[in-house]
Amino acid sequence: MRHRQRPTSIDETRVGLSFIEVLFALVVARALDPLADFSKIPGVGLSHLAVAFVLTVTSWIGYHNSWNRPRYFIRFANLPLWQFVIDVLLVVTYWFTAVSAEGTGTGLGRHVSARPETLCVAIAFVLYCFWDEVGYAIRRSDLYEKSPPSRDVPRRRYVTRLCAVIAVMFAVTVWAWDPRSSTTIIVVDCMLIALILAFRFTKEIRFVTPDNAYTTERRTTPDEDLAESARHLIQLLETRAAPDDSGRHTLP
Repeated sequence: MRHRQRPTSIDETRVGLSFIEVLFALVVARALDPLADFSKIPGVGLSHLAVAFVLTVTSWIGYHNSWNRPRYFIRFANLPLWQFVIDVLLVVTYWFTAVSAEGTGTGLGRHVSARPETLCVAIAFVLYCFWDEVGYAIRRSDLYEKSPPSRDVPRRRYVTRLCAVIAVMFAVTVWAWDPRSSTTIIVVDCMLIALILAFRFTKEIRFVTPDNAYTTERRTTPDEDLAESARHLIQLLETRAAPDDSGRHTLP
């Protein structure tokens, strides 16, 4: 199918990115909204909401810091489209993490259990792996010249895969165990938060992400390029119009 695709340029309107940002904002609002009456929320519900909040906010920060975030025009069906679909699925996962909290008035949060949040976190990490693979495919493709292979940081993908394995194994364990004690569920939620934070911090250590991974070359805007060309043209005209030793102008 590769020969049917066209080279894709940078989407300066940031349509896909703006849409995802709106979804992120909705999820954060949904996670914080129940706190308006937090006295009615049990401890397991608060720890569950904390998992949803940390998962969403750290993902939003990682999303904006990533060189693999969607920057190209979305077409049917190019690689940026699949990356956009994964982004939407991730935000939907964050949404379910928030609405399944105990004591928040939703059907998903009716039963006290650690299963929903552990399952959502595991799904999120699996989607991170797919997201990384699509971003890597974009780098390897000659259709996306603004995402060169030199920007690839393989160790970041390795960290994602390792944490995904841990998250899936943890979800399987919790699903089979299904703890009902409030204290145990809060401990499980704290372990999920620790895993999420460890994932984000580990990706930023120098051994994984070198200092030069985020360096950028300054690129001029179209207006700056036009102004520079105009200045060069004026200088050229002034030089051509300057009189020579005989007092004559050199312009034809």
